[in-house]
Amino acid sequence: MPSGDEQDDCSYRYKKARGWLISAAVENVLDHCSETDRERLNLITAAEVQDPEAMIPEFNEETIQYADLIVQQAIATISILISKKYAITILKQEI
Repeated sequence: MPSGDEQDDCSYRYKKARGWLISAAVENVLDHCSETDRERLNLITAAEVQDPEAMIPEFNEETIQYADLIVQQAIATISILISKKYAITILKQEI
């Protein structure tokens, strides 16, 4: 079971990864949209990314939930790939 400090570190890393993924998606959209569409995005600075050029749109609650699910899936998928590559067995956490 992770300690409080480990959970804080994991939470920080999760927020940072989430910010980077959303920022990358926004960059992709910006590369392919019109100026009018660009203005509608309501971009704000992605503070968790710690990059003044990284911007994310303001999300409503539903979009936040979807984005979180996608980030969790991405992290889980990459974890599985790493585990398979190095033949690591992932133990289930006891509840």
